[in-house]
Amino acid sequence: MYRLNQIKLNICHDDYDLKKKIAKSVKLSVDDIDWSTLIILHKSIDARDKDNILFVYNVAFDTKVDLKLEKYEPVIFNPIIKEKQNANIRPVVVGLGPAGLFASYILALNGFKPIILERGKALDDRIKDVDKFFNTMELDYESNVCFGEGGAGAFSDGKLNTNNKDKTGIYRFVLETFVKFGAQKNILYDNMPHIGTDKLVDVIKNMRNEIIRLGGEIFYNTKFCFNDGKPSINITNDTPVILAIGNSSRDTFRELIKNGFGLKAKPIAVGYRIAHKQSFINEAQYGNSINHIKQKNISDKLLNIDNLLGPATYKLTYDVGNGHSVYSFCMCPGGYIINSSNCEGMLSINGMSYNDRNGKYANSAIVETIGVSDIANVALDNDIQMIHTEKKANDDECSPLQMIEFQEQVEKMAFELEKGFIPYVTGNGDDICQEDVFKGRAKYSKKLMSVYETLGLKININKDIEMALKHFNKIIPGFYGNEYVIAGVETRTSSPVKLDRDENYMCNIHNFYPCGEGLGHGGGIMSCAVDGINVAMAVAKKLYSG
Repeated sequence: MYRLNQIKLNICHDDYDLKKKIAKSVKLSVDDIDWSTLIILHKSIDARDKDNILFVYNVAFDTKVDLKLEKYEPVIFNPIIKEKQNANIRPVVVGLGPAGLFASYILALNGFKPIILERGKALDDRIKDVDKFFNTMELDYESNVCFGEGGAGAFSDGKLNTNNKDKTGIYRFVLETFVKFGAQKNILYDNMPHIGTDKLVDVIKNMRNEIIRLGGEIFYNTKFCFNDGKPSINITNDTPVILAIGNSSRDTFRELIKNGFGLKAKPIAVGYRIAHKQSFINEAQYGNSINHIKQKNISDKLLNIDNLLGPATYKLTYDVGNGHSVYSFCMCPGGYIINSSNCEGMLSINGMSYNDRNGKYANSAIVETIGVSDIANVALDNDIQMIHTEKKANDDECSPLQMIEFQEQVEKMAFELEKGFIPYVTGNGDDICQEDVFKGRAKYSKKLMSVYETLGLKININKDIEMALKHFNKIIPGFYGNEYVIAGVETRTSSPVKLDRDENYMCNIHNFYPCGEGLGHGGGIMSCAVDGINVAMAVAKKLYSG
């Protein structure tokens, strides 16, 4: 097969236009190419010229004619270990988010029958609890946006981005697995693929059913903990335990620290979420849609940029200096700001969207990176200090709980602002139609910015974010104008701890394998899924060789 890059077409093209352009590019007729072999490798949007927005394709195909083109050889990842044999030991997987789900799937494919512990509920029941929380603010502490089957990724935009080159085919394997279990095929080649929380729910359930069919067992409402220094589950010294616990499992972090696991505090990013009308972001990125439609005989219903290009996105960053930056994170076009709280008396928010991304507003986290040294002077409330279980050994070390406690302090202050409602402000000082922006109850609050002002941080987050927003306004005029919504607080962009592991993926405690975002080895659905695969493969190889 041959590879051909940078095939550019008008946004109103059809499949035959693509074939004609490919054939013309290699100086062949359309009939000279075996179109049954055509693979779209990558599809992106070139919007640099607002009067001539283009789709750009990279493709692979076969033909009987020899061409002076780059050869295409697909790299295929094989999850099956060739030395497969019967194995009596059943690995344990703790957590059924992206990392735990893929770790369990790989183990099951290799003939093991994993035992999976999930502290929350199965998805159908979990969805009911989340909807109830959004409507009534009655929080189930074990079944919410953070905890339950699918993990936090089940209530997100379902973005599948990665900046890594796929030298082994493992990322492609993840995408193909999603498609196999119900995701749309375009995620295989879209430049910024996403599934959407509504589609992702079905994909997760289908994967879970396949794991069970292959012999895996799932125990819902079962939290991993320790009793007198021993794990709460009945395991032998030979039983591998994969810890895919998610970045909000603060109680489990504390349990691990008390029982000798070498967790360390790590930098995080905190700030707010900003929302704009999606139509504003579309026009800023794509210009006036009608001016882009140059092809004749296009029906009126297509004279809408949303139907052709989908809702526009953005990615913004600003260097504050001294090792700090403010940047947009987890941008959700056509989505909603959601209440993602999972702790009593604390509030945190996130973003999500459905597969069609047809919400009226786009939102994104606007956050600043902070390290342990930046929070050294933060005063903790007594109730947060009381649950502190591990102090630093000397002045040169920090407590592994230091960033967790900082998160808790910020979230507690945010909760107290409006008694658990999502606090928000607007650029023009007006109230808004909350249903268009939020999933969860919200309240206009002039006190929102006071959270970070009174903490005693060594950096001024509010000032830094304001400078960044002014900078972003130069890139997207109107971004920091009158029509925006800022809500808070965003604190869970990544895990506040990391548990180091060796070359075999094992941590300092024998036969325990940290996995995914919660213990510092991933950041998002794709990287966590890949980490789950890598850890499961290492565990499987060890069991087979043993």
